Amino acid sequence: MSDSFELDAPDHFTVGAVGPPGQRVFYLQARQTGRLLTLKCEKEQVRALGEYLG
Repeated sequence: MSDSFELDAPDHFTVGAVGPPGQRVFYLQARQTGRLLTLKCEKEQVRALGEYLG
């Protein structure tokens, strides 16, 4: 079973990648009232989230 996290109104949100093209690892990071959450995610998840928020 996967863990579940809920941040109702994050005050900081960013996405980043580490590594060379083709071997990149993508991360999503959010912060709310001193609580910092960093998640490893897939490239397509980052793209879909960007489309949804954009």
